[in-house]
Amino acid sequence: MSKSPAFQMYAQDFDMDTASWSNNEIGMYMRLLNYEWVNGSIPSDLEQIARIAREPYSPRFHAKFTVKWSRNVAGKFTQNGNGNLINKRMEDVRQNQSKYSESRRKNVSIRYKDKPTYVDTYESTQALHTPRSSSSSSSSKKESIKKERKLPDAEWLKELQNKPCYSHLSIQTEFEKCETWFQEREMVVSRKRFLSWINRSQFQTKPIQKEDPYKNYEYVKGGVK
Repeated sequence: MSKSPAFQMYAQDFDMDTASWSNNEIGMYMRLLNYEWVNGSIPSDLEQIARIAREPYSPRFHAKFTVKWSRNVAGKFTQNGNGNLINKRMEDVRQNQSKYSESRRKNVSIRYKDKPTYVDTYESTQALHTPRSSSSSSSSKKESIKKERKLPDAEWLKELQNKPCYSHLSIQTEFEKCETWFQEREMVVSRKRFLSWINRSQFQTKPIQKEDPYKNYEYVKGGVK
C-alpha cells in the first residue's frame, strides 16, 4: 500500500492547541509533523530534531534549542517503543485514513467485480475524478464523422429527383456542381450538405410564372381589340 501524500489538519484545533506558541515554535512543530507523516516517526536525538526543524544546533546553541524544544513542542510527541518519537494524533489520522481507503477499495472491488473501473484509491491519487480513457469516445467520434461524410448514393439521388418539390431541378447536375464546389475547398459532400445545396438552388433556379396581361385580348390588324 502506497503512502498518502497529505494529511488532514483542522484549523481550529491546531490554532487552539498552539495559541500561546511563538511563530518559531509553530514552524518547528509543522516541519516535524511533515517529517513524521513521510517517514513514520522522528528521531529522539536533539541534534537530528534540530536539523529537521531547520534550527541551528551546536554546543553554542544547545541550551537555547533545548529550551525551545522542551517548552511546548516536546509535549506533542511520545516514544513509539522503537527509540523514535511520534505524534499520537498524527498516527490516529494515518490509521483512520488507511481504514477509509481500504473500505473504498473493497466497495469498488465488490461493485465493479470483473468490470474495469477508472476510480483509483486514495493512496495512489488525490484526484478521485480522473478522466476516463479517451479511446472509446474518440472511436465513437470517428464513427460519427464517417457517417456524416457518407456520400449520397445513386438510389437516394433518384428518390430526390422524383420528389415534386425538386422536379424542376436536375439533381445529378446539382450534385456535380455541389461536389465540385466542396472539392475545391477540400471538403466532402455529405447528404446533409447536399440537401442544403439543392434547397438553396431550387429558389434560385425555379422559373417565375408571369401572367400575360394580353392573354384575354384578341390581336387584330391595326392594334388590340
